[in-house]
Order: sequence, then structure tokens, then C-alpha cells
Amino acid sequence: MDDGVIEDVNRREAAIHDQLGQIHEQFASMDEGRVADYIPELADADPEHFGIVAVGVKGRLETSSRTMALKASPDGSTPTLASTPSRPRSSRAMP
Repeated sequence: MDDGVIEDVNRREAAIHDQLGQIHEQFASMDEGRVADYIPELADADPEHFGIVAVGVKGRLETSSRTMALKASPDGSTPTLASTPSRPRSSRAMP
């Protein structure tokens, strides 16, 4: 791949990464609403575990969270939650 194309992709990914972090920072302090208790897996969720996940059309994940983020399961088949630092991060496409 051409170096110019790679630089363009990296610039665009950095912009998305930065915007996601800004959105997270803007809304992280909100305490309105309630946990989605109609979804069994979320019924016991800690409302302080706020996060945002954006998935691109090719499966690339961009995340920003206080305490949680998605990662691939050990066999790579499904995303799972994992503790992370509170900064935006990105990952390659999920298999």
C-alpha cells in the first residue's frame, strides 16, 4: 500500500479516535436514565461503567470508557468486556 494512503488512513483513524474521546468526556458525567434492566445481562450493570463503542463497516472497533472496553474472546469468536484505562483506544477488525 502507498505510504500516502497509509498516512491518510492513520490521520482519519486518529480523528475518529479523538472525536470519540471528546464525546466520551462530554457525556461521562451524565447520571440521567437507568440501567437497561429489561436485558438480563445489563440488569446488574454498574451505571458508573460508561463507555462508547463505534464499529466501522469492516469491523474495526473504537472504544472509550471509564472502566470497560470490548476485546476479542480467547477463541476470537465474540467480543467480551475487559477492564481498561479511561482513555479512547482502537483495535483492528474482529475476526
